[in-house]
Amino acid sequence: MKKIPNNYGYCRCLVMMVLTGYITLTACAVEDEQSGDFVSASTVDKVQSQMRKLPTDDIWWTVNGKDMAWNFKNLHMIFPTVNVYRDGPVRALTHSPMKEIGEYVVDTPE
Repeated sequence: MKKIPNNYGYCRCLVMMVLTGYITLTACAVEDEQSGDFVSASTVDKVQSQMRKLPTDDIWWTVNGKDMAWNFKNLHMIFPTVNVYRDGPVRALTHSPMKEIGEYVVDTPE
């Protein structure tokens, strides 16, 4: 019977060297990105300017163009916002201040 050389150890060593190099380079790239100072997407003057452009006699989303885009992207600077996560299906409110709320149909995935 002819003996076939086993290169498994060589392949495993090569894979480990490549992975080690990849992890090292990734760590260096992340370090470079994190080492810089934080730069805000909007200056204080820009935020103040956009806030002054908000209509006082109408709803805030009637503004169009680049101002509308800024307002939607930075809504958290205009109004307090929070993400609300829920678990399970929609259920009836324990207190009904407005009956219309309970009549509103909400489609949710099962």
